[in-house]
Amino acid sequence: MRFPNGFDGVKKLWLAELLGIIGSILVLISSGVMVGGLAAGSGNAFAGGLFATLGSGLVTGILAIISYILMVLGINAAKKDEPGTTNFSTALICVIVALAVSVISSFIKGTIGTILGIVGKIATIGITFFVIKGIQSFANAMGDAATSKLGNTVMMLFVCAQVVAIILSIIGGADALSVIFWTMSLISTILSIVAYIMYLVYLNKAKKMLAA
Repeated sequence: MRFPNGFDGVKKLWLAELLGIIGSILVLISSGVMVGGLAAGSGNAFAGGLFATLGSGLVTGILAIISYILMVLGINAAKKDEPGTTNFSTALICVIVALAVSVISSFIKGTIGTILGIVGKIATIGITFFVIKGIQSFANAMGDAATSKLGNTVMMLFVCAQVVAIILSIIGGADALSVIFWTMSLISTILSIVAYIMYLVYLNKAKKMLAA
């Protein structure tokens, strides 16, 4: 194995993203129940969806903490083997910024809170961007042009999905109790899940490449 630290790091990143997807799916299910309840005028369905959202939010929070820990450990491991670039080091900075903004924004509401939330999403885009660039540096060093090229496609689609998610969150945030808000939240979640699944597939491919 040419890059053992790189393999260990990408493996941890893959697990971190898997936990993130599980959390998003939980939110998707509970949001779907609320959208259906609001559309049908069913108070019971809405209440059930609300309680489900609170429960899934707690589980998602726990998964997010574990995911962040794995992400930090993974990026820190991968950067030890990164050939001639500092992409993983930059990704680690983005992780710290995203975490800091997430913690601060949880105590601040209103316009500033919304802005901090957007900054956090941008930092998340930065994490993915630089992780993919780091994996491409491994792929180029190993002569795997296919994996390197696929990284560009995944990167573009992930960034587009996240930008759309930011736009939808801003528009939907205008009325947090409307069907439009919950519908847009549902759409945003679906887009995020698709993007993360694609990213997860890419990390798995990179993991197999580095295991050779």
